[in-house]
Amino acid sequence: MIWLTWRQQRTETLIAALAFAIVMSVLVPTGLHIASVYHEQAIGACLTHPAGACRDTISEFSGRWDSLVNVVGWFNLLPVMVGALLAAPLVLEFERGTYRLVWTQSVTRGRWLTARLALIGAAALLSALLLTALMTWWRQPLDDVGSRMPDGFDLEGLAPSVYTLFAAALVIAIGVVLRRTAAAIGLAVVAFFVIRLSLGIWGRQHYEAPIHKTCVSHGITSPSTDTPCFSPAIASGSSRASRRASSGRSPSPSSGSRSGGSASGSTEHLRRRRRVFELGSMPRIWPLQLRFDQRH
Repeated sequence: MIWLTWRQQRTETLIAALAFAIVMSVLVPTGLHIASVYHEQAIGACLTHPAGACRDTISEFSGRWDSLVNVVGWFNLLPVMVGALLAAPLVLEFERGTYRLVWTQSVTRGRWLTARLALIGAAALLSALLLTALMTWWRQPLDDVGSRMPDGFDLEGLAPSVYTLFAAALVIAIGVVLRRTAAAIGLAVVAFFVIRLSLGIWGRQHYEAPIHKTCVSHGITSPSTDTPCFSPAIASGSSRASRRASSGRSPSPSSGSRSGGSASGSTEHLRRRRRVFELGSMPRIWPLQLRFDQRH
């Protein structure tokens, strides 16, 4: 059965291997470069004392890789592609009716189906674990400065494995009913992204209550809190926001208060000094993904 399954799925397996080779050709050299810059700029030491020049260093490092992170984000398509590829040969058997010939041999129907599903699942899981290990290594410096949420949520932990298995299961389930491989793959891909986007937009926000952190910007304290308004995630978000700002950005609150001392300027100054941030804590990634996986 193993030899027969390999003969039937070798083309799809080689295509999946080629896709992973392309991914590795992008991630390995860029990952080595990111890690080199991380160590050269002593980002790890700055994270222990994020103040002054270290704050600027962390913000610059976090924003330096935005375009690359956007490109790597397209690798989210890899789990559904691999899952569909590995499931296609089994659906093709139902389309052509060759499964009837297999059932007349010495192998029982239960053993045949169990072996096929087990090998498809094992191949899908192995490919997903390889992608997870590669992406976790590549994103480690970026995760250290607080950019795991939401950029890395779908590329690390349990999510890639579940996405791949879910895509393969959808193709097989729809293919058994339709007995048309191309139609099954097309409908499964559409259903996959509809379910995934729906959960990401409307479901994920209810998985865990957000962590509320009240702080004061620029290290200024107040009677209600002495927490400085800095964390790697906040620095990352603020640096990205500043780069997206146009030339018509609003004036700084301090300049407004100095120039006129108006009530509106003072109110804006106080409002910007006190902020409330909702942060996804790093140790909560696994509970979040466990809940997300259970939805599938």
